[in-house]
Amino acid sequence: MWVILADRTDPTAWWAKQGLAAHGLESVELLTVEELAGATRWVHTVASDGAWFEARLPDGRVLHSEDLAGALNRIRHLPATVVAPIEPSDRDYVTQELHAFFLSWITAIHGPVLNRATPQGLGGSWRHPSEWARLAGLCGLPHRTYHSGDHLDGLPHPLAGSGPLAIVIGDRVVGDQLAADLEAGCVALARRARTPLLGIRFAWAPEGLEFVGADPVPPLEHGGDDALEALVLALRGQQ
Repeated sequence: MWVILADRTDPTAWWAKQGLAAHGLESVELLTVEELAGATRWVHTVASDGAWFEARLPDGRVLHSEDLAGALNRIRHLPATVVAPIEPSDRDYVTQELHAFFLSWITAIHGPVLNRATPQGLGGSWRHPSEWARLAGLCGLPHRTYHSGDHLDGLPHPLAGSGPLAIVIGDRVVGDQLAADLEAGCVALARRARTPLLGIRFAWAPEGLEFVGADPVPPLEHGGDDALEALVLALRGQQ
């Protein structure tokens, strides 16, 4: 069984569930953060020979790590609704503990995971625009010079803008068509960031396209059937 981990309000997760099944990835389950946080029973063991987990979800389903072939992980963060019932004075502490717990059990999924949870984000590492700009430059992607406090800090979303949007899935690039050197730079950026699923936004500049920002939880719909085909291969460990 493959699972999609996401917030219940994430439309891309529902799109991916239907599309993956239509493209031959059998037995795909969508599990929301709310369901996972509200499980009636959790068992999670970390030992020298590995880690495993088992959870009984609110609807009675039992989720066991040994049954999972892989995961599409789109968890950005723990929604406020998850910790809303907690006493206000304890919410920060509980949020940190839940984050650590989610990080640990997601790491215990042994099959391909797009993307792995990290201390910097449950759905992949979240980086400051200056960090993305530096990594993009190291990968040969043209980018605007970043200055602390400039307008990049005010972007409503890392992928905001109307320029081309590329989505890296494993070793493939889907979405808007780019020149071969830019596609190679996108794949290199995803690898350097250790984020096999990555949305990358470009903008038009006088010299051509330049890197604007990156997001580990991109709108996969933008890649259409190409994105679904690439996801199937990546989740099966075939790329």
